[in-house]
Amino acid sequence: MSITKRAGYTLTTLGAMAAIAAFAAPAANADVTGVTVQTPNGGNYCANQSYSVTVTVSTGLLGATGPVSLLDNGNLVSTQNVTGGLLGGSQTAVFAWTPSSTGNHSLVATQGGTLLSPTSTSQPVVEAVTTCIPPVATGSFSTGLNGTGSTITNNSLNIGAIITSITSGSAAR
Repeated sequence: MSITKRAGYTLTTLGAMAAIAAFAAPAANADVTGVTVQTPNGGNYCANQSYSVTVTVSTGLLGATGPVSLLDNGNLVSTQNVTGGLLGGSQTAVFAWTPSSTGNHSLVATQGGTLLSPTSTSQPVVEAVTTCIPPVATGSFSTGLNGTGSTITNNSLNIGAIITSITSGSAAR
């Protein structure tokens, strides 16, 4: 440690380095504060179906600027750039998550990873994904064939239907 005197000020080299480091140290730009997964209809997460995952990032001293990534079991789902916000506020990034396999999926969000924004990682959110059977359309439809006449036996008749929409279990033609 050395002491330097200049113009009536005394600084130790160690103290000067600490002061410079404290002044130049980058403040965390933002932190991941939450991960919320859309609740599926019926309560079960299904493989090969898409869900919204919202990542909330607290606004740091410089605003919530930087890359936010969503990982599923350690595999990158997507990265978005979050910008703006004021000190003390928050910003969100919304991801489309489509699990391709059954079992537990650990969703983790990370933010930052730059000199001005050190990496912040969320707590894992674990969701169980199952194989879901698509709902079966129920209801009735009309062929448009009416009337009486001769009885036809030992022949087949193919009836086709074009279903244009299914709403609440009923089919519309």
